[in-house]
Amino acid sequence: MNAQQLVTAVPAHGPARPVGLLRVEGKDAASFLNGYTTQEVATLATGNVRFGAITDWKGQVTDVVTFVGLAEAILLVGTPGRIRAVHKGLQRYLLGVDVRLSAVSGWQALDMPGAPDGWPGVTEGGAAVAACLGAAAMDGDGAILIGPAHPGPAARLLVPAEHEAAWGEALAVAGWSMLDDEAVTRYRIASGWPEPDRDLPLACNPWEARLAPFVRMDKGCYLGQEVVARLINYKRVQRWLMGTRADAAVPEGVALLADGVEVGRMGSSVPDGAGGWLGLALVGAAAAEPGVVLTTAEGVALMLEDRPLWAGAAPAAT
Repeated sequence: MNAQQLVTAVPAHGPARPVGLLRVEGKDAASFLNGYTTQEVATLATGNVRFGAITDWKGQVTDVVTFVGLAEAILLVGTPGRIRAVHKGLQRYLLGVDVRLSAVSGWQALDMPGAPDGWPGVTEGGAAVAACLGAAAMDGDGAILIGPAHPGPAARLLVPAEHEAAWGEALAVAGWSMLDDEAVTRYRIASGWPEPDRDLPLACNPWEARLAPFVRMDKGCYLGQEVVARLINYKRVQRWLMGTRADAAVPEGVALLADGVEVGRMGSSVPDGAGGWLGLALVGAAAAEPGVVLTTAEGVALMLEDRPLWAGAAPAAT
């Protein structure tokens, strides 16, 4: 099964998921954000979506986010707990710039295994979203339909929690399936997209997180850039996020061993739909090679794999 099949194989009507949102407005919003992320967002146009990491001065990942170009703002879609840290961190630098930060609390995400034909990628406002999806008109403007929170085939609908049930019913009537937690997690892990709270400790840099496709080395300066550049230029990355495949579940945080010596820690995992388990794990550079088999203290064997998202960003020699 490829990553696409892993999602569409489970078209369940699943629950909404909490999501962390931060709205950035003002004439300097794009240039301001560009100084704090690995991605190029100074040129982000309305209706476009880009992916990247927010880093601190040490070059460590605060959150992995989707940047959404709205009509009057840039919306950051991230992890609930981590986006609060992003908000707090960015507030420190609001000096001499026309930028306003506002947390958007109490919103939920509904994920779908497909997208409307001809859809441009971002639709804002309840009436416009309903029309785009062929659903019954909804009261209020509280809805945003975007590309997924990670690269993939699904569309993601963001709505206030109090309207989530009504939207779910309207979409079901219109023939849309909602992905459940397991299906979303299966696609995320099969693709290689980390969930910060489960896969990335706070002291983790973008290279370790395998976010190289979303690190622009040719953009202007950003917080932590010198550290990030030094790590890859001087081959100092000490560990890599790797895919795992096993016949049994391995809990998060469990030590992964090579010849009895700990070389990594397990992150998130999910049933693969065929009797096995897919996962993500941070593994020391010396052991981080596809095909290597690691074990747990309980004797569960896990084979390491690369994932589609990392194409062109495989572990570098160290």
